[in-house]
Amino acid sequence: MTTIRTLSSQAEAAFLLSLLQGNGFDAVLLDEGSFHYSAAITAMRLQVPENQAAEAHRFLSAVPERRSDPG
Repeated sequence: MTTIRTLSSQAEAAFLLSLLQGNGFDAVLLDEGSFHYSAAITAMRLQVPENQAAEAHRFLSAVPERRSDPG
């Protein structure tokens, strides 16, 4: 597996994981469980098989960045 994004927002990580899985990528999110129990975990790794990494990067580059503030 290859890490294609490292994320600190659980909501963003879940959103991107859902997008990838819904579009046929074999994506997984690592460190997800630890995020809830320890403030020391500041990042989650979004991974896909190595043979899907380039295509997953292209796919995610087309996804607009989500903003947390309304303005």
